[in-house]
Amino acid sequence: MERRKPGPPGKGEREEVRARVPVALRRALQEEAARRGMTFNDFVGEALAELVGVPYAEQGALKTA
Repeated sequence: MERRKPGPPGKGEREEVRARVPVALRRALQEEAARRGMTFNDFVGEALAELVGVPYAEQGALKTA
């Protein structure tokens, strides 16, 4: 059996947050995240962190391929 490569390093303790938003807003967020080459979660996390002045990730956001 072949060994799998390790994934990216963890970004520390995380907690899931759920919110219901209009479909158009979700799509706009997904498109903007893709335009920036970011995951949806990292884009939303960074946007919310900037809004309230809390660092999102010490090591920085993970980029999509």
